[in-house]
Amino acid sequence: MLAVLAPGRVIAGKNYALRHGFLAAPDRVRIRYLDPATAPFPALADLEMTAAAFAALNPAVTRVITTENLVNFLALPPCPATLAVFGDGYGFAALREAYWLQNLELLYWGDIDTHGFSILAQLRSQLPQVRSIMMDERTLQAHREFWGTEDKQSRAELKHLDAAENALYTNLQNGHPQPLLRLEQELLNWDYVLEQLSAALTLHSPRRLAPPKAGDH
Repeated sequence: MLAVLAPGRVIAGKNYALRHGFLAAPDRVRIRYLDPATAPFPALADLEMTAAAFAALNPAVTRVITTENLVNFLALPPCPATLAVFGDGYGFAALREAYWLQNLELLYWGDIDTHGFSILAQLRSQLPQVRSIMMDERTLQAHREFWGTEDKQSRAELKHLDAAENALYTNLQNGHPQPLLRLEQELLNWDYVLEQLSAALTLHSPRRLAPPKAGDH
C-alpha cells in the first residue's frame, strides 16, 4: 500500500523498516576469541555485538577467520592471537566499517558453490587481503561423497577472485564436474579441516601492524 500511495519515498531492498523510513534494528556480529588470552575476560570468549561496537573493537589479535556456518564457527579450534567471525551468509557487509580489519591477516572459509564465491568476492571488495581456505579443487575432489545441489546458482561476474578461485567458480556455473554442484563447508572431514587450518596458519605468520590514523579512512 505504501509503495502505491507514496512511491517516491520507497527505497529498494528487503529490509521493511529501511524501505519505509522506520528505524531498523542494528546489524549484529558474533565473534569468538580463539585465543583466551586475548578475550576481554576469560568467560567472555563468545560474544555478539552491534556492527558499530564491532567497528570500534580493535582487539589484540593478528588474524581473523570468517565463516558463514554456525557449526564451523563454533567448532574452530584454539589458535594464538586469532578471532573468529560468524558471517551468516551475506552478513559480512556489517564488517565494512571495522577499519582495524585492514591491518590483519584475514581468512575466509565458505561453501564451495557459486554463492560461496560470491560472498568471498563481496568480502574481498572491502578487504582485499582476504585469503580463502578450503575453497579449492583439492577440497572439492576429496569430498565427493558429500556433494550436494545448489538450489539456484549465482550468475554474477565476480571481479575479486584469484585465478584458481575464478576457474572453479566458472566450472561450477558451467555444470562441471556436475550440474548445480555444492559442497557445504560443515560436511568436510574434520581431520582434513584441522590439517588444512594448521597448514594455513603455519605458512602465514601474521604481523600486527600499526593502527590506522584518523585521517587514513
